[in-house]
Amino acid sequence: MHGKNSIEVTRADREVTFTRVLDAPRELVWAAWTDPKHVANWWGPNGFTNTIRKMDVRSGGEWLFTMHGPDGKDYPNKIVFTKVEKPKLLTYKHSGDEDTEDVHFEVTVTFDEVEGRTRLTMKMVFGSAEELDRVEKEYGAIEGGKQTLGRLGEYLEKMDGGKQMKDELVITRVFNAPVELVWRAWSEPEMAKKWWGPKEFSAPAIKMDFRVGGKYLFCMRGPMPDGKEVDIYSTGTYKEIIPLKKIVATDSFADEKGNVVTSDHYGMPGIPKEMEVAITFEDMGGKTKMVLMHKGMPGFMSKDANAGWSTSFDKLENALKEM
Repeated sequence: MHGKNSIEVTRADREVTFTRVLDAPRELVWAAWTDPKHVANWWGPNGFTNTIRKMDVRSGGEWLFTMHGPDGKDYPNKIVFTKVEKPKLLTYKHSGDEDTEDVHFEVTVTFDEVEGRTRLTMKMVFGSAEELDRVEKEYGAIEGGKQTLGRLGEYLEKMDGGKQMKDELVITRVFNAPVELVWRAWSEPEMAKKWWGPKEFSAPAIKMDFRVGGKYLFCMRGPMPDGKEVDIYSTGTYKEIIPLKKIVATDSFADEKGNVVTSDHYGMPGIPKEMEVAITFEDMGGKTKMVLMHKGMPGFMSKDANAGWSTSFDKLENALKEM
């Protein structure tokens, strides 16, 4: 966003309001805020990533998600929408989820047209001024809100007409494990079998010729939307390997023999025959920051791909504790 698009913050008693004029049409800003494939890429303060388990944007609908902090800590959240008037108004109630401390507040978000741009106003109302003070002290709520709207502005610049991102999915996670162990989870077949594939999928067979020019063949087994269990194979060639730093490989659907096939083979038409996956690893003093970039992906695929990778990384996090 341009520097002139500053974020205005006002506080009155138990309320805090954020206002920003965004260089994007209202329909685009609404899509970024209400479509999980977009929200997952910008929600939260700097350094946070998200796994969205459910997002039902309607009055009474639930939004269940987990924010992953840059320190590796997870923050489950639950939101219930109370009013939805597309594309101008959202109201919702926020609370903690699962075993986390409840943090209750109500939010009103308005989207106003301003000569082709959008004035976004987000008002948070807490139970008392003391509760707002506590949440600001313990969680940095006001600075976090500013950073979240800053990330929204940056994300809007990358959106393609509000329909999809520009053929690239990026997911960042911090694991409470040394970089050597996370690297092995990607580079050793027996280690990869312990976590590869989305939730409800297993990895019965993984082959790797882990060198530049070498090929891999991964099999993941799990249910399709119709409930039928299938084996889905993927293959590719390693293009770049920098030990403990970076892996780049092509990514294609395959049959059980490793032959590249179109996505029609698995009843998922329209997916490119070849994409690219790049993973970088950063040592954070005993922890590992991992960034995955899935390139060449059509926009319609990004929602499912984000969910698939995110739940795979949830499995990786659990597997690392046992490795």
